[in-house]
Formats: sequence, C-alpha cells, structure tokens
Amino acid sequence: MRMDIMKKIFILILPILFLCITTAYSEVPEEEINLPALASASNISIDRAVIAVYVEEREPIDEGVSFDSSVGKLYCFTHLMGAESETFIRHVWYYKDKEMADVLLTIKSSSYRTYSSKNILSFWTGDWMVEIIGEDDTLLKTVNFTIE
Repeated sequence: MRMDIMKKIFILILPILFLCITTAYSEVPEEEINLPALASASNISIDRAVIAVYVEEREPIDEGVSFDSSVGKLYCFTHLMGAESETFIRHVWYYKDKEMADVLLTIKSSSYRTYSSKNILSFWTGDWMVEIIGEDDTLLKTVNFTIE
C-alpha cells in the first residue's frame, strides 16, 4: 500500500520537476551567455601538413602522396603557427568526395603539432583528401593523397 502511494507521488512530481528544470534553463537570455571569442583563422598558418604512415615523438614518419591499399591506417600531421589563444581546427577526411571523418583538434599554443588518423580499408582505393579547417570555418589547407 505504501509503495503504491510513493509511486503515485513520484509520477505526479516527476513532470513538475522536469518542467521546472526546463523552464529555468530556457530563461537564460541569449545575450547573457558568455562564449569565448573565436580565434581568427587569419592568425593561424600551416607550417606543414602531410599524410604519413606513422607519427612518432610528434613527427610524421613515411610521408607520402600515394600509399598501398594494405596500409591499414594513415595520419594527417599538421604543424600550425600563430594561434594567439587556445583554439581548434578540424581535419575532415574525404574519399572520392564523400566525407569519411571529421576530427576536432585543440590547438594550445602558437606553435603546435597535432594529428588525426583514419583507418583505411583495402578496397578504398582512389583519391582522398583532408581539409584542414579553422575555428571560424576557414579552409586553411587541403592535403591530397591516393590509395592504390
């Protein structure tokens, strides 16, 4: 009997709590939300961007523009210069103009090396590219390569 009463109370209170939480959250005016300013991509330059078979000690190993279909995995290594504050870039991987991955990478200093990786299936032969895109959606560089 007591359990039935508790269930009924819970069922009545739950929607009220949900409504209160939702209302409290939605009442924050948009202009009061303090978001950090976007770092301008015009300040960032790409010192080096390559496709490699490995990355060791923050350096690309076996760089190339053409790779065997048995490679298994590739890395897009990027060395950026000029970031004035913490920001991010994206590596967007494309195979035959189809987006295969979109990787967000945080940039933490004015000279920063970073990379993303993509598993490559043996039948994904043909043209690939990685677009390196700044925080403000500016295209910083495109790196093209082929799987044979």
